[in-house]
Amino acid sequence: MSRSQYVFSSLDEIMPHLTMSVVYGFTCDDSRREAIRQNLTAGLQKTYEKLPFLAGDVLRQTRDVEANGWRPGGLRLHAANDLADIDMEVKDLTSGWEHTYSDLQAQGMPMSMLDPANFIPGGSYDATESTKFFRGRVTFIPGGCFVAASSNHAYVDAWGFSILMKMWADEARALQDPSFTPLEIPVFEPSALPAALAESRSFQDYQSLKHKPESWKLLGLDWRKLTETRELAIPYASIPQINTSIFVFSSESQERVHEDGTPDEDDFQDEDAVWVSPNDALVALLWRCIMKARAPSWMNKQHKRDSMVSVAINGRRALYPPIPMDYIGNVVFCCLTELPIQQVIAPRTTLASLAVAVRRSVEKSLDTQILAQAVALSSCIPDVRALGNAFTGWFAEDLVTTSVVDLPSYRTSWGDLLGAPEFVRLPKGQFGGICMLQPRRLDGSVEVFISLEEDEMRRLRADGQFNKYAQFVSS
Repeated sequence: MSRSQYVFSSLDEIMPHLTMSVVYGFTCDDSRREAIRQNLTAGLQKTYEKLPFLAGDVLRQTRDVEANGWRPGGLRLHAANDLADIDMEVKDLTSGWEHTYSDLQAQGMPMSMLDPANFIPGGSYDATESTKFFRGRVTFIPGGCFVAASSNHAYVDAWGFSILMKMWADEARALQDPSFTPLEIPVFEPSALPAALAESRSFQDYQSLKHKPESWKLLGLDWRKLTETRELAIPYASIPQINTSIFVFSSESQERVHEDGTPDEDDFQDEDAVWVSPNDALVALLWRCIMKARAPSWMNKQHKRDSMVSVAINGRRALYPPIPMDYIGNVVFCCLTELPIQQVIAPRTTLASLAVAVRRSVEKSLDTQILAQAVALSSCIPDVRALGNAFTGWFAEDLVTTSVVDLPSYRTSWGDLLGAPEFVRLPKGQFGGICMLQPRRLDGSVEVFISLEEDEMRRLRADGQFNKYAQFVSS
């Protein structure tokens, strides 16, 4: 198989066709702009030369029947004809733009200032039928610059995206320092896909696998209306009235959240004691406080009795055989915890009890056999163009969280010209409604992006329990 090709797994194909863009912020001397532009351009070109499929276009199969081995909705890659035609985008806002890098730095680098038109490749994160596998842009403003890349979330998860960003950074660094060795990643041919993703099931298998709700849940898909065809909800659009704010949890406050979210052994009378992770405790706190902020908006409105919180699971180590950590494809599963809303927000409900509920759901979801069944289901869904989402909305009774705290974004050097990023941000409006835990900063702190309606955000910022741990950064 040519290195210009790429094999999609069944997990890639069931993901929504969404563009994912990330923006890295750097202080830089204006006199270095041209050197930075040349270096980043050459680094991206080197990345394309090593993995030519990154310069290709990804398309969805739109026919009503299987065609050339692709099921309806399946992904196809059209390789780029000439890598020399693929270039990095450059935007120069050093003249005529009213903000300097130090201005934005002083304001906490708010996402509201990072308009997609100015800061991400193509100027938009709206999904299209054809999407570049990976493309980059640099935007210069007085005193700083932003390096951004876009890919499609259907076939690259956050971990895979960070690998591609590190490849680009390493190539740029190696051009500055020939003694530095850039990261190399393998390309998986059809016969060499990770074994845990290679199995393909038939339509006959689908007839039995489709009746396993736990599999649909792990895939983030609707298990409640299996006989209906529903358009896959795309709730990531920019909503003008939504306030997306950034909060930070210091390393000390994270320890306090974990301590307060850890149950006493006396809480488990006839049961085995349950260990909870720091992420379990933080998710429990966010679930409780965000639901408390939202609930008053439901007065005199019909709403669900129960609330679900979703935790994203990186399946690379959870599947068997384990998948190499340098595999860039999508291996994200969705762990759902469901409780009555009144229980989640009740003053008598302890943070520890919510963290235990999350931990039990995570441990159940990490069962190798259950994960394998979810992969098997993903491989035999006859038509992946119209699937029901597990969540009917992102701003009501349910909460979707995702955590990328382990990504090395703040530790990745782009060479002496830029160094390591000072800020990792999403562009304005992207993934609004998802509660996102960001890569851990060098001081151990973790920023969290939260989207709420204006009155709900005011209630969250006034919540004493939330303010015990979180500090407002920007909006």
